[in-house]
Amino acid sequence: MTNPIHANANKAIDPPRGDATEVVSRLREIEQVVQVRGHFERSPTVPDAQLHVDVGQPQVSFGLEGLKLTVVIEFSMTIGSTPPSAIAKVSEPAPAAMSSTVPSVVEVGAVFVAVYLLHSGETLKQEDLHAFATENGLFNVWPFWREFVANGLLRSGMPVFLMPPFRLGTNPSQATENVVSAT
Repeated sequence: MTNPIHANANKAIDPPRGDATEVVSRLREIEQVVQVRGHFERSPTVPDAQLHVDVGQPQVSFGLEGLKLTVVIEFSMTIGSTPPSAIAKVSEPAPAAMSSTVPSVVEVGAVFVAVYLLHSGETLKQEDLHAFATENGLFNVWPFWREFVANGLLRSGMPVFLMPPFRLGTNPSQATENVVSAT
């Protein structure tokens, strides 16, 4: 099956206000990265239409207990089908009304936890911890999310959409959209 995939996956998260280097300077090691939840649901039938990928904004939370910093990141992605009559030219953005009516073909979600060990944790500011969790946490966990999505798509017989590398600092509302030829 070869369907073009219209991807809105070049989203990046706005950089936080804190200074991640304050935490990095105290980092001893990444103790573990684990997936604690995963959800992959595919429609039994896939229409012969262009597929539209929408990658949700990652949700990041964190906690510091002693010398352990735990970063929890929740990801989501939806693939919908766009009927041929509703497909706009690649150079034109999809109308907002169309995105809400695109039938869902695949829904993917996962939660990953990264645990970091620090040399010292006292006097760290919340905004510095938030900056570290958002920047380093996402960079460390993003490959696991990419692999979860790619394997799920492959195993379900869907065209494989390779998620782009994670980028920090671009406003998500200004994300560019591409058409990717899926195999």
